[in-house]
Amino acid sequence: MTALLAALTHGTSTPDERLAAKANTLRAGVLGANDGIVSVAAIVVGVAGATVAHGPVLVAGLAALIGGMVSMALGEYVSVSSQRDSERAATGTGTASPWAAAAASAVSFLSGGVLPLLAVLLSPAPMRVVVTVIVALIALAATGAAGARLGGAPAMRPTLRTVVGGALALTATWSIGVLLGTAGIAWPAAPSRPVRPDEHRGPLLGDRRESGDQRFPTSRDGAPRMVRAELPDSRHPRETRRG
Repeated sequence: MTALLAALTHGTSTPDERLAAKANTLRAGVLGANDGIVSVAAIVVGVAGATVAHGPVLVAGLAALIGGMVSMALGEYVSVSSQRDSERAATGTGTASPWAAAAASAVSFLSGGVLPLLAVLLSPAPMRVVVTVIVALIALAATGAAGARLGGAPAMRPTLRTVVGGALALTATWSIGVLLGTAGIAWPAAPSRPVRPDEHRGPLLGDRRESGDQRFPTSRDGAPRMVRAELPDSRHPRETRRG
């Protein structure tokens, strides 16, 4: 994908210019994939640490995926455009392609970020954090090795550096999510039903009296009212007060 974009953009350039443009596009792709893995995985793991519900995790993961993809593409476009302008001012020619770099960054961010999102959504609830962390670290190891190969360096140190950095990010966001979820700050309990104007509590705790309840007749203002009761052994009614 990135090679095709570079070839279409730099078809009339010299071999050295095409090689430099291809390397720049591949670099944007590797960095985009790395950022997509870390960003989306850190967010979904943090939300999963705060709640067991799938809805908040899905919303947060999709927002991170789409927002990060657009942000990476715009950032890469601005960066490479500045680089091309500098080259043109210095040498009269510019080999860098902002559009190719932006497209490579967006596609790679999406490809990398979708892995932890699928992992957290498709895994069983008790194991989703563990599975997501494992998937993210494996993907980070792959991007670290790819970046080292592109730079011509040994793969061990860059790969280890990428994996350790990702593990620290995941640990931090998960810890914060667990802390907020335990404290009830992230998703507090739903508020109780408010008391209606025609409802009041009696002298006993929990004694709820409503107008229209024949057991506890009340007046319009909610106060107990006088009722007439017939005694079984008398014909004369007497005034009684209930409540």
